[in-house]
Amino acid sequence: SNKQLCSICFRTRRTLKPSARFSAGPERRLSNSQKLLRYSFSMASFPNGDCLAKTYASVEDLRRDYQRDGFVSIKELIPRGRLEKIEAELADTFSEFADDSKHPIDSAIINLDREDKALLHELHMATTKLISLRSVFALLSDVVCDLSSKVEPIYEISGGYLLGIPTDTRLVYDFHQESNYMREFKEVFNFHFPLLRNSTRENGTMSVLAGSHKIGTVSFEKKRVSQNSYTNLVPTEIEKIQSEFPEVHCILEPGDCVVFHKDLVHKSNFNASKLCRPVGTARLTQNKRGSWVSKTPDQL
Repeated sequence: SNKQLCSICFRTRRTLKPSARFSAGPERRLSNSQKLLRYSFSMASFPNGDCLAKTYASVEDLRRDYQRDGFVSIKELIPRGRLEKIEAELADTFSEFADDSKHPIDSAIINLDREDKALLHELHMATTKLISLRSVFALLSDVVCDLSSKVEPIYEISGGYLLGIPTDTRLVYDFHQESNYMREFKEVFNFHFPLLRNSTRENGTMSVLAGSHKIGTVSFEKKRVSQNSYTNLVPTEIEKIQSEFPEVHCILEPGDCVVFHKDLVHKSNFNASKLCRPVGTARLTQNKRGSWVSKTPDQL
């Protein structure tokens, strides 16, 4: 059936023929106040402001939620075996720097963040290139076709994983839009999935301003908490945007995956637990033309 969901296709190896075209949000460069639209939204969709991953019955339901909210959270999209392979290879890389055999990846990352940030950065960059991680991105291509309604080649703009270090403010992203980091692409589908454990409010799971993709790409201000922290491209008038769109936290288990629009305002949060919250990330597109020469946030 053409209405089967992509996660079913991963098991059956069938290719969907989407029946409708997904239309991206406006690209006009208006002021943020001109772009603000009141979001027709019922918080009943997200009890207590939490979004739990969902099993979708049809591609049409998937597209409806994506177009309305700017994101979807798909239950058990990524096979556990793939995640176990990634975990094993991360453990193999990091274990020599660990002092806790029960949590070698977490222990090593925490130790290196305290004692040798340069080495941690080097190992982090190396492990983003693990074939076990990159191979997961190919599984996500069916979702791109389902949401775009186009069976066309799919390109990886970038991908890797975030460390999610506990009690750390240096590597936490404030509110931003992916579109401001990746200029000139008409459509970008962003994927976010936990690698080792559940993503919860306690350990700083991603939160989104549901429906905020409808304001389009907005101007930003550059902010950072320290010299060694991420540079955040925070939307101007962020307080007003927050007042218009409800903040929703994505509660995820390994295998679940959030897919979100390039203009959705979102952020990571402070990890108050004792363990890391590593999450895989991928930015995929069907656009041949775009800003393929990557720039650091300081260059934007």
